[in-house]
Amino acid sequence: MGTLAGSHVEVEAPTERRVDDALVADMVDALVERALVTEMLSTESAGDAWILRPGTPRDDVEDRRWLREVERAATARNLPIPRLWVITKSGGTDVRASRTLTWVRARTS
Repeated sequence: MGTLAGSHVEVEAPTERRVDDALVADMVDALVERALVTEMLSTESAGDAWILRPGTPRDDVEDRRWLREVERAATARNLPIPRLWVITKSGGTDVRASRTLTWVRARTS
């Protein structure tokens, strides 16, 4: 959480199992608090939140669950609501706007 390609704070989610709702809420709260304390997030600027995951960019129920928690955590602290990006090897999705960007990897022969 912070600014894409800039200053940020992070936490790694367990990958061996589905993360339950309570853990998602705790992780997002911890990220927001850490971002505020370290000034990676301000009360004037929404910043960005992002998830790095395998697969392809798509509208996903799990991603929307993370978005709800980001919105809840920001609202609880009277902060502007950050965008939530899901970044994969082949592209990214702005979850709130349901906008997907796909990129082509440059290959040299």
